[in-house]
Amino acid sequence: MTALPRPPTYSTARLDSLVCPLLVDSHQLQQCLPQSPPLSLPRLPQVPQGRHPIILEIWRVQNGLIQVGGLDAHDLWEIAGSSAGLGVGGSAGAVLGAGLGGAAGAAAGGTLGIGLGPLGWWWGAAAGAVAGSVAGAGLMAAEGAVRGAHWAAAMGRKTSENNSRMVGTYNEIIVTVPCCYEQAGRARDFTLVLAAYTDSAASLLGEWLVGWGYRKSRASGTWTEDGALEVMTGSTGPPLRIISRAAPPMPASAVYSAATHVITAQSHPLLGLRYADRLVVSFLDRAFEEQTMRLTPASVRLESGDAFIPGLSGAVSDISPIGDTEPWGAFIITGLPVTLSYPRALAE
Repeated sequence: MTALPRPPTYSTARLDSLVCPLLVDSHQLQQCLPQSPPLSLPRLPQVPQGRHPIILEIWRVQNGLIQVGGLDAHDLWEIAGSSAGLGVGGSAGAVLGAGLGGAAGAAAGGTLGIGLGPLGWWWGAAAGAVAGSVAGAGLMAAEGAVRGAHWAAAMGRKTSENNSRMVGTYNEIIVTVPCCYEQAGRARDFTLVLAAYTDSAASLLGEWLVGWGYRKSRASGTWTEDGALEVMTGSTGPPLRIISRAAPPMPASAVYSAATHVITAQSHPLLGLRYADRLVVSFLDRAFEEQTMRLTPASVRLESGDAFIPGLSGAVSDISPIGDTEPWGAFIITGLPVTLSYPRALAE
């Protein structure tokens, strides 16, 4: 079967994730899927008749970097800093520095960078800050232009690396379902994003600007005295309540082997629903082969209200740790490198 064309890379990051597969009523779940174009629920290994998994993941996203034309945010900041340094080194440096430095630089840079996605406006604001810093240093002579450019470029990259750890770290919850799309007699495996929640305004902005169709909305989380994470999603119902406990340790290879079915589902291209009936596809590539990545079994108790997953009733679910006898159990991933692509219409 011909492989789907892969859109360009949008961003890279590292994830720490709590993965919670839930086996739900397949008939009720089918009603949550788009009817046009039609998606179906395939039979999956070791899933009881009449049930189907949804996969709820609680993410800590770290070190997120936007890529534009093969350049990541660090490269872009370095270029911006270098350009600012050259300008400041010349006779027009004071004007450039004043125009980009401080609040004016942040505003102008934000306008420049907004097209780059969630971190674009941070890149723009930081470029203004770098330029302003160079102006303050008084590198006015033409002789100092190159030196100023090198210094500003180094400062730009350093600022990017520092700020990306700050603004590129946030929390998200994504709920997906393994599904199948048939067209012209061909069937392809996908994973449909049913819902997504985040505490990051930048991530919400990226969803609005780029349009993955993940139906992402605002959420906030708090820890309770009994060790539960309560996540408010803006609905009027009760919060999502999550209690996780470490399970007896297993060798990483054994955990990976036990989680094969879940990992396979996570590796399918992602489908999002843009507007009422337009499916878009994107890729979230997960580098499970990374040696520093770790998988750990966990037991999880989830308490969700009716509004958390559109179309599904709320429930209280106890999820056993992943293992040989629990191929759809819960586990923790730490240090997983991921790469997210831009979205593309499914028919393309």
